[in-house]
Amino acid sequence: MPLDEIMALVGVAVQGTLALLMLVVWRSLKARWTLLLSAGFFAITAQYCCVAVGHYTTGAALSAPPAAINAVFGLLAHGLITWGLIDYVDLPAAWSRRLRQGTLMVFGVALIALACGGLTRGETIGIIVAFMCGWAVLFGWAQRREPRAGHGIVMLAALVYPAAMLAAFNGWFSLAGAGISLIVPHAVLGMTILTTGLVRAQASSARELAARHEVQAELERTNQSLELRVALRTAQLRETIAGLESFNRSVSHDLRGPLGGITGVSRMAREALGRGDLTAADRLLAAIARQSESSTDLVTSLLQLARSAEGAVERRTVHTDALVREVADLVIGATAAAPQVVAIEGELPDLQADPALVRQVFANLLANAVKFSASADRPHVEVGAAREPDGTVVFHVRDNGIGFAEAQVRELFVPFRRLHADRFEGHGIGLTIVRRIVERHGGRLWAEGRPGQGATFYFSFEEHERVESPAVATLVVDK
Repeated sequence: MPLDEIMALVGVAVQGTLALLMLVVWRSLKARWTLLLSAGFFAITAQYCCVAVGHYTTGAALSAPPAAINAVFGLLAHGLITWGLIDYVDLPAAWSRRLRQGTLMVFGVALIALACGGLTRGETIGIIVAFMCGWAVLFGWAQRREPRAGHGIVMLAALVYPAAMLAAFNGWFSLAGAGISLIVPHAVLGMTILTTGLVRAQASSARELAARHEVQAELERTNQSLELRVALRTAQLRETIAGLESFNRSVSHDLRGPLGGITGVSRMAREALGRGDLTAADRLLAAIARQSESSTDLVTSLLQLARSAEGAVERRTVHTDALVREVADLVIGATAAAPQVVAIEGELPDLQADPALVRQVFANLLANAVKFSASADRPHVEVGAAREPDGTVVFHVRDNGIGFAEAQVRELFVPFRRLHADRFEGHGIGLTIVRRIVERHGGRLWAEGRPGQGATFYFSFEEHERVESPAVATLVVDK
């Protein structure tokens, strides 16, 4: 058996195996380049089959039918492989389109020339050399983009055949067996592309799997966050419902007492008038007036509580220092037992807040401070502001009154919950109003105190100015 036919059989086995492997990979990856390369290697296998059955000629022309069939398979194989490699190296879309069009044009011109009998064997080899030089350029570009991916080996393998043909044209050896010499470059190219393609597919699958795990983890975190938010909202809703129930009970109780008293005292006053006892009637009418004022105060407090949680917050510049001095004058003037001194520590910073709501905050806090410190030996109330490390300005209202136990802090801001109810009048709504106003401004409210040592209420607002220098200004108000 001639050596050419033996090598052709080797080529059939090698190229056929590569074609089948590419087809298997295509069934797994569904990548177009694997299908194109599989078709290309099947065409090369058919070309070597022509050689193996004796249809390969070494004449100068390829116009004879067996030689023409061989040339068609060779040109078709290299065209298909070129299209597959264009997809494999992932060129930009514009370049890919132009190269495919160029490949198709070269293949069409070659077929026309072959059909007209004007394509020599040397010209066919030249076209194949041009294709393989193009492969080398493609893999040179791929090597720069993906170093250490094996593209350099493919580039060198693609240049082996062009180099051999250049040497043959220079007379260093015969062109006989030129087709057989393509076995090694094609085998190296096919095996390297197959290996690197599988590695790239594995890396892509790993990235996709990692991305899916990340998405799944993000979904789990989102679900946990949603569950937490739902649980929080549910707890808030339960707290709100419980607060409303407590609110209804408290309002009913606080209104029933004065109204029931008014009813009873009114009946007694009418009886006194019927007897002509004007002194008793006058005393009873005064009691009715007091009960009515108490009910009016409760209704007013309820309206303030409702308004503190409704409507938009109209933020404007609030000159806090002047506002606090004005509120202090009003609170002290309306109180029979007032502290001797209301001290303002430093110049209070201006705020970007709702002026009416800020006034209500200071009015409630100062009124409480004045009321609960009235029994002290030297009643004293102070208002100040300080900057925390994070830049937030925190205001405080401090008194030296009766204070409260640490365990009672939670009860301070509950509607209608009154500490020291046996000693001081009130409805237990003022601090609830303060809390709602502060929270609507994005701030915080908390309190510290000890029994017999006074209490301090702290609160913060968003969007306020820098605290000024801590010079002390004192506002002295006589009883």
